[in-house]
Amino acid sequence: MLKLHDLVVFDLLHNRLRLYKDQCVKLKFEDHITSYRGAMKIEKMIKPFNCEGYIELWLKKVKLVAKLKKTKGLATVIPMFLECQTYMMYDHLSAEDKENADKIEKPTRRLFH
Repeated sequence: MLKLHDLVVFDLLHNRLRLYKDQCVKLKFEDHITSYRGAMKIEKMIKPFNCEGYIELWLKKVKLVAKLKKTKGLATVIPMFLECQTYMMYDHLSAEDKENADKIEKPTRRLFH
């Protein structure tokens, strides 16, 4: 037969175990999100824009990925994923315009509207 002392000890151990389990689950989830964001390469998250599909959606995705990856210069990210006519358009920009994401986006949008 269990005594009151045994029940108190059991309850204490049960609560500690539950607390420990909750902390482990929380840590594992947070570690997973952090490692996912850090380990996932930008090349895997963004498909090159090959002149098919909607440029607006593609640009929004590039901005979102750049934000998630905490990338500073969007003007350096966009050209890496341009193909066909969009890269030709980028290539003809001045050196000053190539450093400004807006100056890259505007002609790209015009090309596909």
